[in-house]
Amino acid sequence: MPARQALIEDRIRHLARAIGFDAIAFASASEAWDAGLKLAAFVAEGRHGEMAWMADTLDRRSHPTGMWAEARSAIVLAVNYGPRANPLAKLKRRQEAIISAYAQNADYHDVIKKRLKQLAGDVARLSGGDVKVFVD
Repeated sequence: MPARQALIEDRIRHLARAIGFDAIAFASASEAWDAGLKLAAFVAEGRHGEMAWMADTLDRRSHPTGMWAEARSAIVLAVNYGPRANPLAKLKRRQEAIISAYAQNADYHDVIKKRLKQLAGDVARLSGGDVKVFVD
């Protein structure tokens, strides 16, 4: 990896963690993605349930260039959206209703997209390239 690219990636890692992302990875958008094949199998097996949008948008979600033909790299980020306390402990209290852990907080699309947009501005300034953000 060229030294400039390594420096940019290190800076992006630092910025991503400072914004609140828990994991970060970089991938070439020109290489094949196993994730696309796994997604296709997931949908073919009907494991997407009632989320018809997954089948409807399968082609463009199978590879980064399917969403953006000019993409050269993908920065993949993750946020632990779980509650501080173990939500499984509530299962022992059978007389109480349980709300899904992800539904107890702000919509993760909004939370993550705000962070992504902040990081995207930094990435664009560092790299001099165009940046697009996607939350899924």
